[in-house]
Amino acid sequence: MASHSFFLCTLLTFLYLYGITAVDYQVTTDVPNTPGGIRFTNEIGIPYTKQIMGTSNNFIWSVIFQQKNPSDQKPIDSVHAYIEEFKDPIGITWGNNNINFSSLYIAGFNGDVKREFTSVMYHEMTHVLQWDGEGTAPSGLVEGVAEYTKLKANLPQPGFAKPGDGDRWDEGYDVTARFLEYCDGITPGFVAELNNKMRVTYNVKYFEELTGKPVHQLWQECNLDLVGVIRPRSCQSFGFITFKVEQSLRDTIEGMNGQSLDGRIMAQSGGCGDCGVMQEAVDMEEAMNVETVVMMVDRSYYSRGCDWRS
Repeated sequence: MASHSFFLCTLLTFLYLYGITAVDYQVTTDVPNTPGGIRFTNEIGIPYTKQIMGTSNNFIWSVIFQQKNPSDQKPIDSVHAYIEEFKDPIGITWGNNNINFSSLYIAGFNGDVKREFTSVMYHEMTHVLQWDGEGTAPSGLVEGVAEYTKLKANLPQPGFAKPGDGDRWDEGYDVTARFLEYCDGITPGFVAELNNKMRVTYNVKYFEELTGKPVHQLWQECNLDLVGVIRPRSCQSFGFITFKVEQSLRDTIEGMNGQSLDGRIMAQSGGCGDCGVMQEAVDMEEAMNVETVVMMVDRSYYSRGCDWRS
């Protein structure tokens, strides 16, 4: 009896210190005899679903939102998952703490349906636990945070956006998730801090408050796309990247001007070797009729003084 009491006391202390609040997880299969319901039972199951609900919950609180203090967490006593027969979307969160999963999607999925189900669960559990400015945050940002959770849990589906994909930062889902990943690289813990700021309301200025840069500038800077590597006869190691926003190219050229690399100064005057890198970028831009090309030149380019046009 004494050992049992000691174990219970230790467990409660652990839960208090790490802010892990007890949550009740329930799962209901409303269509057990359908193809999707049968596949759910055979390949996923209620016990695993409850397990992954708890695992994802703790991951989101501790890793994504970094909310060790229960007072920072969204007050959730229970989460109920339902396997229902509907076509779209794959899953949906409703009523604050309920999640519906499509049995039709489960039935028709070609591949590891257990991993796919787990990935979707991490997304939907994020919706249960995240702050959204009481409904004022852009839907693309809300969905992007949920996809960011999948990304950090190493659960992105095939075809997940690459860095630089998309047309807008708030495009949503995987595109916005990649943008948030970029912001988190600038300010570690960015997503957690952004979520905390959105507890009551949302303001786009939160991006600048957390990174020192407005959101449009962050999007321009992250929206780079590596498109190829040039292999001229006398130089073997430089390439180029494209900017989708022309002003980003101009800002980069201006920002590089006068900067030092291994004691050598980059400048916008002609020639090759110690200088002329950015001028050649502009020359190349005109020659290729591409408005958004800028050279990224490595140390060997400077040391060999090669001419990419030779």
